[in-house]
Amino acid sequence: MSKKSQNRPMVCAETNFIFDCVFDRDVNAQYLLELAQQDRIVMSIPRFAFAEAEGQSEVIILRRVENLRLALSNLRELRRTQYRAEEIEELMSRLERVVNQLTQEIVETKTKIGRIEPSCDIIPYNMEIQARARLRAIARKPPFAENDCV
Repeated sequence: MSKKSQNRPMVCAETNFIFDCVFDRDVNAQYLLELAQQDRIVMSIPRFAFAEAEGQSEVIILRRVENLRLALSNLRELRRTQYRAEEIEELMSRLERVVNQLTQEIVETKTKIGRIEPSCDIIPYNMEIQARARLRAIARKPPFAENDCV
């Protein structure tokens, strides 16, 4: 921890925090990010959380696009019956605009993720950390053979 961060509270976060900020899922996450940007808290996030968020954000958006296209397909079928045709047509045009905006949002989410990173202390993840974590996990296991207790 750097000297400038010693007098500030530390908050550790992970991938869901990044998603909360990027997709505006939680106002508390936005608030914590603002505090980190103002240097009032230290926000620590593992490096792999950023990589995971970048990869998964595209999957989330594409899933949303797929669901909206399915809804559009169902509305096209309903429109054939002329039941509330005007309202359905209006709804379809709105959904098509949302689909277009979502496809543009893929690039924007990666930009938003990139804006979060400078406000955080990045917890590195490398082979040494992975090996130490593995050794700690093995060391915590109880002995299984009788000779292990001797």
